[in-house]
Amino acid sequence: NPLDLSTGVRAEVAKINEVSTATVRAARHDMSNDPQRYAPPLAEVAHIEPPIDADAPPAGRGRRLVTFLFDFAFFHALPFVIGLVLALTGFGDWIETLTGLEERVFGIAVFLAYYLLAEVLFGRSLGKHITGTRVVSAGGRAPTKGQLIKRTFARLVPFEFLSVFRASQLMWHDDWSGTRAVFARKT
Repeated sequence: NPLDLSTGVRAEVAKINEVSTATVRAARHDMSNDPQRYAPPLAEVAHIEPPIDADAPPAGRGRRLVTFLFDFAFFHALPFVIGLVLALTGFGDWIETLTGLEERVFGIAVFLAYYLLAEVLFGRSLGKHITGTRVVSAGGRAPTKGQLIKRTFARLVPFEFLSVFRASQLMWHDDWSGTRAVFARKT
């Protein structure tokens, strides 16, 4: 019969079974004599940051539009302030030599710097500070720097600000970065 095992194979299987049984018995014996057998395992537990405000309501459509308008005004005033500082320090000629493409690149750099610096360093932009909103991860925790970078670059999509009118009230930069804007009780 092809299913019959040869005598040598049977002997090897029997040895393996004996060793396995002996190992299990030894482990049971060691545990029964161990006073710490009921102690929790000694494993490193990663630090888990508590939610910022677990029950914070989402920032509504109106609040988000007002926040956008404040931020829009601030980041459009910023190049003027930068130009004024450059002019007062003797570097104003540099601004006048910019081509149309260079002006656009400068504007995008100011836009990215405004949102990234404000949200990474202070946790919110000036508009969010005024309207009492803040950004949290989808789980209600502080967003990571990676999420804030994705969020900021997503704002460069043309007409992205109109995504506030979606039925979910989540803007594209919220969805794409795994973040949410919430109304924070403490400003």
